[in-house]
Amino acid sequence: GRIVSQVTGMTETDKIDFLESFEREGQTTVLGLAVLGGSFSEGIDLVGDRLEGVVLIGMGTPYMSPENELIKTFYEGRGKNGYTYAYVYPAINKIVQAVGRLIRTETDRGVVLFLDDRYLYSRYKSLLPSHWRIKKLPEPEAVYESHLEFWKQEL
Repeated sequence: GRIVSQVTGMTETDKIDFLESFEREGQTTVLGLAVLGGSFSEGIDLVGDRLEGVVLIGMGTPYMSPENELIKTFYEGRGKNGYTYAYVYPAINKIVQAVGRLIRTETDRGVVLFLDDRYLYSRYKSLLPSHWRIKKLPEPEAVYESHLEFWKQEL
């Protein structure tokens, strides 16, 4: 197997080469590392078995910034939870887009690993699609076992 990664300042050719890595390797496993919400978050079609899994490390919550704090203040002034509008909703959008790279057609299948306990909190989990079966695995070895079970299932 090999690892390809998104880096700052990628040219269009670099981006094409990154995506083509998932085609030309055949049976070789390719691990692609990309930024949640980055340039590979939209408009990417890795259909079929070109992409079989996504690992989300963290929540992708936007950094505190003057702009996000203005959004927060705006919604709080209207009696709403400003933090949710400024930080949680944008994070959920990035998460759904990342999973969307994995499932592009009705026949695509894949596994998503959510590496952050916050995915289990009702505050976040309630905003994700209800058919996503998010569960906590007791130890790292269970990830492998759960992965094998998933691929043995019939569509």
